[in-house]
Parts: sequence; C-alpha cells; structure tokens
Amino acid sequence: MVNHEPPGSAVRRLRDIFGDPKPPDITRKITACVACRKQKIKCHMNEFQPPCARCRKKGLPCTVNHSLQMLLENDAVWKQNIEQKIQALEAAVGRNVTKDIPLDIPQQNEQGLEDEPSSVGEEVVKGDQQDTTSERPGRWKITIDLESNPGALPGHYLLRANAVPANAPTDLISRDVISTEDALRYFDEYQNRLDHFVYRILGDHSTATLGHIREVSPLLTTAICAVGALHLSSSDFEALYKEFVALSAPLSFSRRHTVDDVRVLCIATELQLHKSFPKALQGDKNHYSRARLYLLVYACDHHFSVPYGRPPMTRECEAVRDAQKFLDCIYATEDDARLVSQVLRWSICTNIYDTFGADVDRPLSDTDISKVRRFSIALDSLRAEWADKFNRNAHVGNYPRKGVGIQYHFAKLYLCSHALRGAGSRHAKSRAPDVVLELEEIANSAVLFAVSILRAVILDPEI
Repeated sequence: MVNHEPPGSAVRRLRDIFGDPKPPDITRKITACVACRKQKIKCHMNEFQPPCARCRKKGLPCTVNHSLQMLLENDAVWKQNIEQKIQALEAAVGRNVTKDIPLDIPQQNEQGLEDEPSSVGEEVVKGDQQDTTSERPGRWKITIDLESNPGALPGHYLLRANAVPANAPTDLISRDVISTEDALRYFDEYQNRLDHFVYRILGDHSTATLGHIREVSPLLTTAICAVGALHLSSSDFEALYKEFVALSAPLSFSRRHTVDDVRVLCIATELQLHKSFPKALQGDKNHYSRARLYLLVYACDHHFSVPYGRPPMTRECEAVRDAQKFLDCIYATEDDARLVSQVLRWSICTNIYDTFGADVDRPLSDTDISKVRRFSIALDSLRAEWADKFNRNAHVGNYPRKGVGIQYHFAKLYLCSHALRGAGSRHAKSRAPDVVLELEEIANSAVLFAVSILRAVILDPEI
C-alpha cells in the first residue's frame, strides 16, 4: 500500500520512526461504539462521529476503540496542529504587542482535530509575580516535541495572557475579605498590645503602618489581622484564618522566603539566621534583627513541640547556648531580655525531654528521680535570676515580671508531671517505700503548680 502522506507531515514522521512508511493494514474498520458492540446491536453514528443515536438518547459515554496505530497517528496530528496554532499565536502577539487591538490568529487545518469546550478556573495561585510588561516577543520561543504527551503543552504561558501587574494589590483588603476599617482595628490591637506579649515579633516593623506592612508581605498582613480578630472575638476570624492557610500552604515547599515570611511561618534554617549571632554581637543592626528572629523561632518551635511530646526542630546551636551574650548587643532592649529568659527556659525543658523521652507509659527509674531534682533546681535558679529584672511595660503592664512566674510554673508542671508516668504499671507498684514517697512528693508538686497556673489565669487580669 502506497504512503500518500506528505514527507513533512506528523503522520509520515511517526511512521518513519517505526521504520514502516506504509499505512496500517486494517482489515476490519471499527465503526461501532463500545456500548453498542457490547450489546451486539447496530450503531447509528452520524458521519462516523460519536455520539451515536443510542448513547445520545440514553446519556451514555460514546467512544470508538481504534487500533493502536490509528491512535498514535491521530495524536501526532493533534500535536502538529497545536504547534501550528501556538506558532500563529506567537506571531500575532509579536505583531500586536504594542497595540491595544484584538489578536489576528489565522485558522489552521483541523485534520483529525475536534474542538472541545474548555474553561479556565478563576482562582489563580499567585506565586512569584513578575512584571509582565517587561516581556519581549523575542523571548517567546515555543517548541513542542511531537513525541511528548499533551501534558507537556506550555499552558503556563497561555493562561497568563492577562496576568496581574506586579504592583497590583493582592492582599486580603484589596480582595474585600475584610474592610480597611476592620483591618486597621485588628492591626492596632496586635501592634499596640498583643505583639508586646511575644517580645515584639514585628521587630523593625513595630512602628510601621498598615499600608507599609501590606506592601512588605500580604502573608504578614493576614497573620496580624487574624490574631487581632481572634483576640477581639470578631466574626472575621474564620475568614482570616482560611486566608492565612491558603497563603501559607504554597510556601511550605518553596525554597524562596524573605525575613518577613519567617516572622509568620518560622522557616529560619534556609535563611541561615543562626549564623547572624556573632555579627550581631559586633554591632551589625541587620544581623541583630536576624539573630533576634532566630531566637523567636527557637522559642516558638519549642513552645509548640516539647509540651506536646514532640521533638523540636531547632537545636542547641551557638545562638542558643550563648543566648545571654545577645543582651550585650548595643541594640538590645528589655524585650530582648524577656526573650532570652524564655530561650533559656526552653533550653532546660528540651534537656528534660531528651533525658526522659516521650514514652509516657515508662515510669521513672530510681536514678531518674535525682535528675528531676537537678532540673528543678535549674528552673528555680532561672526564676530567681530573672524575676526582678523587668519593670512595668507601657503596653502590657506588669506582665513581663508576672510572665516569668507563670512560665516558671508551666515548666515545673511539665517537669514534675513525669512522676505520674506509668503509675499503674507493675514496676511502679514494686518500688521501695522511700522511692514511692519521693515520687508522691514530686507528683503533689505538679498538682500545686497546676493550681497556681489556674489561680493566676482566673484572678490576675494582667495574665
């Protein structure tokens, strides 16, 4: 059988790849759809194109199984036509890139190509935005490999024809998630009050305006407004929380982050924040801010891991071991002293976790009791060192001083609760009487510290 396909056609090239330029020898042409063939009934198809009359009437999917060779050739033709269309689109864009006129795209031969309805979702994940006005037609070099699959099409470029300019607002206020007035209310609540409870996480942005924060980081703006709405018992919190999750989820696997993203997500190792500690001590203000942020990350990481029986991600590096030296920096403030005291406390709690492990069913051994005593002394010494160092704060009153006490109670509760591990086990019931008395004393201390925490939270309005 003679090959009538022109030498440059997609079908001809496909046949040449297989080393056989002849058309496939198909002795029986399949004209019935799968559903009709299964029922062994006649298939009435208009111009041999699905759907057939029966499938259309019954609302069934109508497909015709062609031979493998025909499927490959149809796929090759489809890809060739798509390549021609994209090249025509590229040429049209090149002619009209500086003119605000409709694109003139010539119609291409649609041999074997069926037009199918398509739709583009309105929700676009906004990643690293670039100024699309700087693109030049010469940079659009699109080539499609006919041996690839339809998933290799450069759809990213096709769908970004109406991309949003880089300077367009994309935060929750510009998209009417909340109003500007509500955003200002939540922002003021966090900036002027809540941020001072957590040692001014905003750092250099502590005196910034909402407009500046919006320009710096939409994610930081969302986090601030969400926390502010939560503490003001606003109905906007749920919407803000969903917005925060939607913005932060794509960053979980991204390798490009800014310091402002870290303020929210605490992704610090990739930015090498822990290496800024020595330069901060030498008086570099930028490295002071980065080292301070690492200490905040350390405290946040341990706060949400150790008390819940999970190992922390940040470890005891130089910045943590020598945290008190951070206060020698010329830029250090009282908030930094509060932060350092928290870091030192979590360092002790981490040692407690590493010593006794996470198995709550394993009772303490006789030798572990002396370790509990030593850790208790370390926490007592830390409280005595920091309890009287803090004065009244203009934003949060006497919380800095009282916070040392309540954090001490939480740490002692965590330590002494180890005496309750495996209390009903066989080993615990066979202990010597003097060991049992010591464990009971430690367990009773845990109860007393828990009561102290409840009393402080209920009765003290500054906590």
